[in-house]
Amino acid sequence: LCRRKEHYLHSLASGRECGRHEIFMFDSQGNRLDGSAAYMALQPGQKQNKPTRCHRAGALCCIVSLWLLAMGMLLASQKTSRIWAQERLSACETQYYAYSGRWVLDAEVGSATAEWPCTSVSFYVQKSLKNAAIELLWHGVRVQLRVQVRRVGSAHDTSQLILVGRRWWAPWAPPIRSFLRFRETGTFLIELRKMTAAAPYNLGFWSFLEPSRFVFLGVAMQFAEKNSSSPLGLLPLEQQNRAPHYKIEFIGASDTAGFCVSGAPADDTPVVLGQSLTLVRHGWRLEDCTSAYPAVLAQRLNAEFAVEALAGLGVYQNAAASRPWEMGTLTMVDFWPHTLQTSAGTFWSRASEPIQSAAPSDASLNGSAPPRGSWTPNLVLISLGGNDFNHQASLMPSDEDFAVAYRRFLTRIFQEYRNAPPAIVNICGQGSPLEANFDADNNRCRPCEHVRMAIEGFRRQHPSRQVFYIFVPCDGSVVTGLDDIGCAGHKNALGQRRVAAFLEPHIRKILHNFTATRKRRYETSSI
Repeated sequence: LCRRKEHYLHSLASGRECGRHEIFMFDSQGNRLDGSAAYMALQPGQKQNKPTRCHRAGALCCIVSLWLLAMGMLLASQKTSRIWAQERLSACETQYYAYSGRWVLDAEVGSATAEWPCTSVSFYVQKSLKNAAIELLWHGVRVQLRVQVRRVGSAHDTSQLILVGRRWWAPWAPPIRSFLRFRETGTFLIELRKMTAAAPYNLGFWSFLEPSRFVFLGVAMQFAEKNSSSPLGLLPLEQQNRAPHYKIEFIGASDTAGFCVSGAPADDTPVVLGQSLTLVRHGWRLEDCTSAYPAVLAQRLNAEFAVEALAGLGVYQNAAASRPWEMGTLTMVDFWPHTLQTSAGTFWSRASEPIQSAAPSDASLNGSAPPRGSWTPNLVLISLGGNDFNHQASLMPSDEDFAVAYRRFLTRIFQEYRNAPPAIVNICGQGSPLEANFDADNNRCRPCEHVRMAIEGFRRQHPSRQVFYIFVPCDGSVVTGLDDIGCAGHKNALGQRRVAAFLEPHIRKILHNFTATRKRRYETSSI
């Protein structure tokens, strides 16, 4: 056991102070060991005949350590500055970056910004030097990113890690620098996908907090090929075969956003003023849309996907409508047109030119959306309606009011995708027979009849539209409530996979029939 005590050490040789700290050695009872005479403490002003070898060695080690630390910091700063200044490839170089979901690009800053969950950016890196590394440059407040690295040509050679952003926003904060090192050579596909929702604390009372916004600034490389035709060793996307089988857009609330997927029932305590302290402090760390049913389903169907979802949102009204300070009053109908969910000045144009401009009313995001062009999904899957009827006490909407709001939302989606109308699948349910034990006012299957009636009304008004309804049972045949529940009564990763497994054959059949019908119509119109 070592203890430290301040004192003045005077040397007879120099007659001046040469140290202020001494080391004592004690046993577990606090008694000084017999062999520690060389470390005897000197009282202030007391002299010592001769400095011991331990004193000289300790002083030398301290001096050498401080010198090495200073040199290391100097070299690191020089190296970082060199990479940042000379070898950065900004996020606006869209010929090298593939963006999925909704983004705003700012050419002046060289950044790409996203808020919706599961938005992603991916790029290819070709390495011919071992132990090379790239540096990811980004900003993020209450953001988690899943970084996945896959060797091209190998389905099993995949690794991933989680990057965590800052808890609080500060305008002077420098970019977050995350390094990825490659021990082997080859071509790698790197994907950064946002795991967290845009507003982890919802948009009621906590709306003053900075949103969970992922700002991608680009990459820099430590070892770039001098004779390489592509900057930083990144490969242009046109050289890669990235065509997915399908494109699917998911619209929903907490289950679609992956709320509490990484949590556990133990995270629901302790409770203060009706709220779990764990969720208040770390709720954004427990979200993971990459483990929710949209991501799982898209992977099984080899589909590119986009997610617009936030816990608590409804169509006619949000959950707990009598307490608007919790969820706010804007519903998914209001948020869906936004490129950035919390920014009303950014609108996502679907029938657009290859480069679409951001709304001029949003001065803070003066840029453009990535070159998605007229990106149109083959299928839109909607999971809404549960929050309109759950946690409402006596404020549940009438069937007519809910049906009108739901049909207007469907009409708006078809209007936005009027150039190539997709199939729309509406799902409801996904509950467990034990969910009432957690919350007696929550029953995921209770609203399903209201949802079904609204969809039937829309189909009668628009018989030519491809609109479907899928009921996910709450009787334990899909979600049991035993080993598949995370925090706050929501499904964990296992429960989400079970929902995806139930939906897969239905969605696969709808996609197959819909794309075949669209192909026949195209061939007929071309004759």
